[in-house]
Amino acid sequence: MVLTGPPSPLRFVVDNFCAVSWNCRGLTQCEQNNADKTLSFLARLSKGMHLILLQEVQALVGQMQAELEFFLPGWTCHLSPIHTRHGLPSAGAGGVAILVSPWLSG
Repeated sequence: MVLTGPPSPLRFVVDNFCAVSWNCRGLTQCEQNNADKTLSFLARLSKGMHLILLQEVQALVGQMQAELEFFLPGWTCHLSPIHTRHGLPSAGAGGVAILVSPWLSG
């Protein structure tokens, strides 16, 4: 089986609280046109959500922060990249993001 894109997001709904978890396999690690499509999908996915949990973000914090602020205005973004054995951020592996809706963070 060959995977051509990220797996489908997993949604959680408890009472009126909605969250989604998604292994996005590198939000911006593809050509710009596809990165924009993936980030646009994330923006659509955010509708009605209170919390978004992303795995395998695979980006540098500054780059990802700017992209997320553009596509998810008002959301609070907490990013944690993978670091090399020398303590430097590694853009090509791992990393997580916790995105908090304006409703929760406001």
